[in-house]
Amino acid sequence: MNAGSMKDFGARVVFFHKQATSARLRFLRFAHGVFGFSPLDGDMAWLPDAPPHGDGAVSPVDWHPAALARMSAEWLGLGVDDLRVETEFHGLLATTAGPLRLWAMGLTMIDPPFAEVERVGGRFIAITEARDLPPVEREALRLVYEHVLG
Repeated sequence: MNAGSMKDFGARVVFFHKQATSARLRFLRFAHGVFGFSPLDGDMAWLPDAPPHGDGAVSPVDWHPAALARMSAEWLGLGVDDLRVETEFHGLLATTAGPLRLWAMGLTMIDPPFAEVERVGGRFIAITEARDLPPVEREALRLVYEHVLG
């Protein structure tokens, strides 16, 4: 399974790196925004809770964190041990294609993997560098920031 197939399963990832010595938090940003692996349509809104199963509902089958980490590692060119899925974090977005789960994934190495990220068209940013992003993406960064730093 490749990273591009994630959109078929209703999932996106916000990648972050927290510096162990300083707690500096950076987010991975792509040309299309902060959601890995591919962009979302413009009509998105946060859902407070998961809708019931049925039409327009999130699938009862969800990504297993290990599979999500393995696919992300392959896509980024990293080892699976270099990633950690924040299993306690789950966001839910309403999109024109239906509800979509949002996951947070930490890059666990000491320094951010700048070269690997550049190879997939990304770069690391601080949350203060996200002013030009759409409100839904800024809110995603804020929620991950609060989750990671408490």
